[in-house]
Amino acid sequence: MPLKSKTRLTFFLAITLFAGISAAGLRLLSINIYYAGTGFKGFNQNKKYLDFSIYFYYITIWHRHNHANHSRLMGVEMTREEQDSVLSVEYAESNRYMDNAKETLRKAEKQDDGYYRDDKYVRTACGTAYLGVLRALETWLVLKGIEIPDKKKRKSIEFYEYSVAQIDKKMLSHLKAAYSVLHLDGYYRGVTRVKIIEGGFDAAYEIIDKIKPENPVDVPETRGGKAKRAWNALLISAAVMFMRNRF
Repeated sequence: MPLKSKTRLTFFLAITLFAGISAAGLRLLSINIYYAGTGFKGFNQNKKYLDFSIYFYYITIWHRHNHANHSRLMGVEMTREEQDSVLSVEYAESNRYMDNAKETLRKAEKQDDGYYRDDKYVRTACGTAYLGVLRALETWLVLKGIEIPDKKKRKSIEFYEYSVAQIDKKMLSHLKAAYSVLHLDGYYRGVTRVKIIEGGFDAAYEIIDKIKPENPVDVPETRGGKAKRAWNALLISAAVMFMRNRF
């Protein structure tokens, strides 16, 4: 294994240990073990594996955070007040991810030529925004009566697209846009064109607004929720730093 690959692998092993050997940390580590072993042959050649691995990582991160609320929404009779309470939590948390993403995106600095200056911040912002999309999307699907596979049965973009297509074609177009721009163009490829990234954020908000409660309940931000988002942002930033030299 090349020395450069060993250095990167050691760095991500340290991150995983710091994470307390968490599932998200292990998944992030597995991505980089793969690329260290293949000598970083490039995005096009390894796209299918990377797409699966990063998606696995995304799902692992946030699945633990909102599993309890999904259990409450699925197959349980709830009053309107109870549903508004649950939706308020999911809606607020999804928007907090978007707020964090916008704050990061501002650091990328718009230039007069219509591009962001720093792709590192664009990648991180898009990855963070996509976490908010996934959180809102699964909540919406549960509300529509779609059973979400548990964390042992990982979901793919095909699962989401198929499920959404059965319910709302317009929602499907928002999902395709968010996936294409935030997940592929922004996060993977480091696309920095302002109009493209803004389009992805617009699609994200369209999805998140689908779970806006009729009568929102004030949901104060908890220390735990803030810490989880900060940790997720750290993992995404670490992955971005690792990817910048590959694509």
